[in-house]
Amino acid sequence: MSQKLIIKNQLKCPERFDWKFGKKLIKYLDPSVDISMIDNFWCWREFIREFKYLQSAVEKYLMNATTGEPTYALFMLLYNDYINEFKLQNKLSDDCNGVDNIWDCNYCNINAQEFNEYLIQFEFKRKKIETFIKNCKIGNPTNIVVKMVKHCNSSVEWAQDVIENCKIGDPVISAVNLAILCKCSNLYEWAENIITGSKIGNTSRAAYLMTIYCYSSEKWASEIILNSKNKNKLQDAYNLYYTKYKSNKWAKKFIAMFKYEYPDEYQRIMNNRNICFYKRWINHINKNNHFKLKE
Repeated sequence: MSQKLIIKNQLKCPERFDWKFGKKLIKYLDPSVDISMIDNFWCWREFIREFKYLQSAVEKYLMNATTGEPTYALFMLLYNDYINEFKLQNKLSDDCNGVDNIWDCNYCNINAQEFNEYLIQFEFKRKKIETFIKNCKIGNPTNIVVKMVKHCNSSVEWAQDVIENCKIGDPVISAVNLAILCKCSNLYEWAENIITGSKIGNTSRAAYLMTIYCYSSEKWASEIILNSKNKNKLQDAYNLYYTKYKSNKWAKKFIAMFKYEYPDEYQRIMNNRNICFYKRWINHINKNNHFKLKE
């Protein structure tokens, strides 16, 4: 069977590594497989349970992907295969289902030698996938680092390093999620620095989330949102105004800058016959005085 497995990416990579692509990939790797059993509820866990002998080939394909989000699929293989399969094979307690890390489980009586052997295998594969995520040049590789820390025992330091050096995707949102996970003041400050210095990602959304979950100041967030180059920052400004920072002066300045930076989007909102939240907010802020943007 191994001679039939084709590793080179002759099968075009998708943007989404979902069950539809999984069907094609399994058939591509082994033409003799009957894929009629594969349904639209399948995730990578089901694929690997049914086609265990193809796991190595699937992983190699994902590590040579040229589009999409291969890091997420690799994480699913790592987490679901090693943790869930280990539970099933050893008939562990059903109470394990709510445990993030298998080594945190207090319900199971696991044979120490078997567990150590399992950990060696797990650590080897985890480090291999960590290296791939760190060097990945497509998609949004930082999207998965927090899940790796939470579920696969990857270190926080590794996650910080990946986020700090990532040049693609949305590392600022990952920085926020890591700070939320760790609940540590040092990580809060670190995340703020990442957001402040970032030239990519959804910095306005990240700043707003920091005020909600990480005790960041509204003043700091308002400046990040004001200077953000994200077209969707109107939503974050609106949310910040009504939940945290009700400054009419700042709101007027933001609206004037948004109108200047994104005139088409501004006109689309204002010409909307329906009175949407943003239009109502803009009208409310501009009701009495208009902030004049100096050109």
